[in-house]
Amino acid sequence: MSLEWVECLESDADIDEESMQSVINPGAMKVLQVIALAQLCKMLEAQGRSSKLENSLELLSQLYQEYEQVKTTLQKELVKEVL
Repeated sequence: MSLEWVECLESDADIDEESMQSVINPGAMKVLQVIALAQLCKMLEAQGRSSKLENSLELLSQLYQEYEQVKTTLQKELVKEVL
């Protein structure tokens, strides 16, 4: 993964998944999905602790989408291991 992609990820820049898949190997993509899920959890937790819940519903929706993607990816990996 190039330094440019890492900097974009660290800056929370919007990067479409298709662009990322074209330059990142599948193993790294799985890690990035988990990192995105963890970051959303962290943001929601921080908002809850500070009682600043202005965009919580949007973040919760994003969290659910990321969770579903990670769940699907993990299920595919489990199927590969069984076969």
